[in-house]
Amino acid sequence: WCINVDSSTYSEQVTVENITFTYSSNTLTIQSEPALVRTRAAVNPPGPTAGFRIMNSSVNILGISIIQTVGVQYGIFASSNHVTISSVNVDAGGNISFAGIKIASNSTVSYSSVTVQAGHGIWLENSGRNFISYSTMTSLDFNSSGLQFDSSSSNTVTGCLISNPGGNGAWLYSSAYNTISASTVTSSLSGKAALYATDSSSFNSVSGSYISNPAGKAAWLLSPAINNTIKQSTIASNSVIEAALWLNGASSNTVDGVLITGSALSSVLLDSNARNNTFRQSTIVNSGGGNIAFQIIGSDSNTVTGSLILNLAGIALNIKSVSNANVISQSTMTSSASGLAAVTITASSSNTVTGSFISNPAGYGVLLTAVANGNTISLSTMIGGAGSAALYINKSSSNTILNSHVQGSTAVLISGSTGTTIGGSWLVATITAGNALGLSTGNVNLSLTTSTLRGGLQGAGIYLDKSN
Repeated sequence: WCINVDSSTYSEQVTVENITFTYSSNTLTIQSEPALVRTRAAVNPPGPTAGFRIMNSSVNILGISIIQTVGVQYGIFASSNHVTISSVNVDAGGNISFAGIKIASNSTVSYSSVTVQAGHGIWLENSGRNFISYSTMTSLDFNSSGLQFDSSSSNTVTGCLISNPGGNGAWLYSSAYNTISASTVTSSLSGKAALYATDSSSFNSVSGSYISNPAGKAAWLLSPAINNTIKQSTIASNSVIEAALWLNGASSNTVDGVLITGSALSSVLLDSNARNNTFRQSTIVNSGGGNIAFQIIGSDSNTVTGSLILNLAGIALNIKSVSNANVISQSTMTSSASGLAAVTITASSSNTVTGSFISNPAGYGVLLTAVANGNTISLSTMIGGAGSAALYINKSSSNTILNSHVQGSTAVLISGSTGTTIGGSWLVATITAGNALGLSTGNVNLSLTTSTLRGGLQGAGIYLDKSN
């Protein structure tokens, strides 16, 4: 069945219900007259529910505009499954309160545009197996989102522009197994996120997408959001106070092949016991002066592998506040900040850095301080400069350096520490008066085996101050 509609504007609500098709393959299509290629039909309902209220399955709405000049709840409200919406424009004009489009399950939205000033752009609630493609959805509502998932699963979104300058761009609430790909997701408000996942949202995937919020968080995963994946995407923020990517107590999530750029205190922030997250083959950059590219606070057992962490004006990687058993492998961490370290581990234990390159030609390479105990650095290169040690261990115990190359004004400086082990390593002082290994006061039980130490011409291979 097909109803072709001319290019007039109809001031009525279109309701589709109680249609019984002869065959299961039958559909009802309501569309603008195909012969009128430069114009389209428009619906301007007088209220109160929607421009189209669809309570029947197998209905297609094609090439129609919905223009609101009076208050309604929805542009299109489809409570039945198997609905197709294509080439539809919804312009709320400030008169839609709930959502531009709300669909049930097994439905399709394509080549459509939705703009609402209040409510969600597109709303999926208790729905699944929908396919949304090549569409634009925009909300301007602080409490809503461009695309809202509520207790919805197995939906696919691809090739879309999802935005909310005044709130969250895409919001996954208690939703699972949804996929967003090849899309742009944006917000422009501090305190909100372009991509927001919360309330047990799990096993969702974002790939090949651009996620941006110049004023706040670009991506925010809030506990207990678990087992979500972001891959082959860009996450960007210019906020001076909020992280580009924040895993706030969120665990077992994966970031793979992602470029993350930020200017805030942290480009990436893991805190509130965010555990077992994996960062792989990613680049994390911070451009804010004195800030941190990647920060782990009070969070354990996270993994970073094959990644580049860069902050020329601050700390590249900071692990602090009882963050234990994290692993950094096959990665590069670089800073050029005077007086700071490329990698800092503070009051945290049993962390491992292996097979990595760590450099700060203007400051410390690695700083272990304030009860950073039982950490291991192996098979790595550490470079410091400008009067700083490549590796500085301060008031910490039982740390181990194995099979590594350490090079700086002083290669390794140890102060007030117990049980440091250095084995199979190459320690090189790069200035005339530099020491390969310098022990200031209060060190106990240093173990040094099968290593090569080369001090400066006026320095020492090993320098022991008093009380060692």
